[in-house]
Amino acid sequence: MNYIKYFNGIESASLDEYSKNVNERLSKILDIEKKGDSYEIKDFTSGLEFEHWKRILGQRNSVLLLSYNAAMYYFEKGIHDDEFFKDSKKINWENHLNFKYFSENFLLTSFSILENIGYLLKVFYKIKLKKQEFVSFSTIVQKLNGKKAAEKYDLKNTEELLNRLNNIKLKDQRYKNLTTVRNDISHNNPPLILTNPVTEVDEITTVGTGVYKSSNDIRKIMDEFLEIYIEIIDILFEISILLNKK
Repeated sequence: MNYIKYFNGIESASLDEYSKNVNERLSKILDIEKKGDSYEIKDFTSGLEFEHWKRILGQRNSVLLLSYNAAMYYFEKGIHDDEFFKDSKKINWENHLNFKYFSENFLLTSFSILENIGYLLKVFYKIKLKKQEFVSFSTIVQKLNGKKAAEKYDLKNTEELLNRLNNIKLKDQRYKNLTTVRNDISHNNPPLILTNPVTEVDEITTVGTGVYKSSNDIRKIMDEFLEIYIEIIDILFEISILLNKK
């Protein structure tokens, strides 16, 4: 019997090796700040709130990159699942399982990061939400790009930057790919597991082979998120400069 070792070899892995090209660019997070317009208590408390969410973003960023490096460690060790249907015997199931664990953690954390950015934007623009409304990247960006956004919020010439965020949310295929795979992990058939071979359409049941999304497919989506994440942080940094101008 073959025994799969969880996290085999991880103690010898360099957990910053694969993210070196993004570490410096994401360090801009530390330079994003919110300065008060006055000495009023509201400016003081909003500054505290902003630093709270910024601190959590920094923590989530660390988890994201640790998960990325660990996932890439097992990916580079070799999973060999590109020809899943032709020769599944070639698959290294130990590396497969460990990559799956860390890649899922990365992809779920990626959405936590986006929602966290929604909180920062909420504080930046002093957005008031109704009791039943929840903070999310999607809803906050939508509010800041609405027809009456300029009437409700002091945008301070950040309209073009906010439009770029909105384009990522609405039009960017990388964002759509991320959303699909995240929903599959949370609610549907997770990647790296063969989909249900049984389908039912209009009361007709068919049996097929199922669909398999490979580790290479997932790595591509992970890399795409890092690209988007860097772009969003750059935009947020530019927003902070404009909003903090006296």
